[in-house]
Amino acid sequence: MAHLNAILVLAETAKDAPDSYGGKLEYPGQFKSLAQDVVKELTKKQIMPVGSDPGKIILAGHSGAYRVMANILQNGKIAVQKVILFDALYGETDKFMQWIKEDSTHSFVNWFTDSGGGTFFYWMYPAFKLDLVDEHMPELR
Repeated sequence: MAHLNAILVLAETAKDAPDSYGGKLEYPGQFKSLAQDVVKELTKKQIMPVGSDPGKIILAGHSGAYRVMANILQNGKIAVQKVILFDALYGETDKFMQWIKEDSTHSFVNWFTDSGGGTFFYWMYPAFKLDLVDEHMPELR
């Protein structure tokens, strides 16, 4: 057993929205405010000790979540350690690449199927995959 505590926050933007717009979470500092609000409420309920911080942050999302996640990386004003995309790399790759290259400890996972929309991206932009492998995973060359 790892004996680690974790908090899972499932933030839904707009239900049944026709696009991938992430609302306020796309704007500067809003994700940091959300994380601080979660810690504040959990501290108030004595679930987290006074003086706690959000700790290690992992973003995970499916399909259209790529957009809000990319904007959180760029505008969130809080450190994110890991990103996991599930058939979701449709665009905003410049933001993901900037984040990946900022810190060698950042972890980026892109899970995709042979037929999902996130796979299409690699057919259109194979250099993205090669850039990641060459710079951050040399053992896969």
